[in-house]
Amino acid sequence: MSFANIIRDTFRVMRGYSQYRKTKRTPEFAYYSMRRLFTGTNGRFNNVAAKLETVFLSPYNFGNEVNGILGKLSRAEVKQVSRAVQRDGFYIFPQPLPPEKVTELVKFSRSTPAIPRMMDDKTPLVYDSAAPQSPIYDFPAQSLFESPLIQSLLTDESVLAVAQEYVGPRPVLDLVTMWWSTAVCGKVDLSQAAQLYHFDMDRIKFLKFFIYLTDVDSQNGPHCYVRQSQRIKPKPVRKDGRIKDEELMANYPKEDFVEITGKAGTILAVDTSGFHKGKPLEQGERLLFQMEFASSMFGQYYPPVKSNEEIEASFGEMAKKYDRTYKEILQ
Repeated sequence: MSFANIIRDTFRVMRGYSQYRKTKRTPEFAYYSMRRLFTGTNGRFNNVAAKLETVFLSPYNFGNEVNGILGKLSRAEVKQVSRAVQRDGFYIFPQPLPPEKVTELVKFSRSTPAIPRMMDDKTPLVYDSAAPQSPIYDFPAQSLFESPLIQSLLTDESVLAVAQEYVGPRPVLDLVTMWWSTAVCGKVDLSQAAQLYHFDMDRIKFLKFFIYLTDVDSQNGPHCYVRQSQRIKPKPVRKDGRIKDEELMANYPKEDFVEITGKAGTILAVDTSGFHKGKPLEQGERLLFQMEFASSMFGQYYPPVKSNEEIEASFGEMAKKYDRTYKEILQ
């Protein structure tokens, strides 16, 4: 990327960010300029921009220790988790989600309609593991937010503390998803199913938390990550879009390709600006829950969740306590 193009796209992002502050919507030209700057500067633009986004924000005060689904974490341990993600791109928490919570979420997933991702008919339907029709079933964000258990995950202070340490002061919850992946027969668009290596760049800086809700081994869709690729992208693969395994293997050592397997309840923190994919399922099924925290909502547009009495009754107080984190995703 030439210096002139870097300057051009930087001014486009600045102009778009000004519009975003007024309208809460990112202009498309600014979003694509941000993506080009990420690859063109090898992530340096994002590092600077993320600091500028939060420079005037004071962090939430979690005290000397937080206790939640990630365990009882001291300030030093929260920093250790953040440093591990900064170094490797991901961190696997030693404490899993309690089995009773896993069971409840699986029960929710088997009774709540989900949207088949790669079917012409997008009518929500209840996932039938005995006769899957699509490789992916996505649960609507509205349904997820109305679950009291999921609300407790989204407001968990151990999660917020780790997100804040990595992303910056007062992180914003910008995305909540859950989906079934299946080994359904037939031709599968691996790109649409996120089963080819790629990087995410919806926000300037962000951190994702994944929770395996079924046992995940090498055969049923482990999360695959190229270690340290959030920090270093060699020029031949410094490009937007899906990338074949062979291209990455020519530019990273074999030992940096990691398949993250784990029992149901395994929790990961991942910076998916590094190269990653979901390995195509050869058998069985996988249920995955994801929540993402970012430095701001600048970037890709996702429709906000409509707040209602059900959400306000159990979610409202935490949304007030951590005002910046939830105010844009809930409307």
